[in-house]
Amino acid sequence: MLIGCCVTTAGLKDPNLATLVVEQFNCITPEYELMPEFMVDEGWKFTFERGDKVLAFAEENHLPVFGHMLVWQFVTRKWLFEDQAGKPLAREKALSNLKRYINEVMHHYHGRIKAWNVVNEAISDKDGEYLKDTPALRAIGDDYVEKVFEFAHTADPDVELYYNDYNIEQPDKLGKTVTLVRSLKANGVRIDAVAYKVITSSTGRRRI
Repeated sequence: MLIGCCVTTAGLKDPNLATLVVEQFNCITPEYELMPEFMVDEGWKFTFERGDKVLAFAEENHLPVFGHMLVWQFVTRKWLFEDQAGKPLAREKALSNLKRYINEVMHHYHGRIKAWNVVNEAISDKDGEYLKDTPALRAIGDDYVEKVFEFAHTADPDVELYYNDYNIEQPDKLGKTVTLVRSLKANGVRIDAVAYKVITSSTGRRRI
């Protein structure tokens, strides 16, 4: 059984924390290092330094890495889906940006990551709303989740692909999640698992 934790490059500089991670866990997830905001700038210059440091630590200690994440409405780059005025890009331009970003990242880490959280927190918490109103949805449409999984599988056919969200044990959100997974599979899109977080009501803390 794999039991893991989130790590950061800053956290791993603490030898006591690094030792604790190795002693107590057998897999890790980079907390922010693999998110678009820290990976690419407005000129399409990629910076893999932070992610590479976490991967080097993981490989040195034989820890499988779960990549987090490829598409989310936060910790991202707005220009992937919006123009300078904040308006949605044309669908084909947004898809082109998305594909290029996914290819660059997944090719760089090919063979080094066990699984990717491909899309993060796309399902709405609102009654009567299926997917959240996000920049990716506004630019591409309701099938943007499907497109992200398709691009990810093409970029690295060997890595596991996950959908990640929170509180999907709640009946309404569980139903939407099942609908999403069934839709992806019915359209021949690869998805290997659903990962989820539980938000405790008493503290507001998230437990992975």
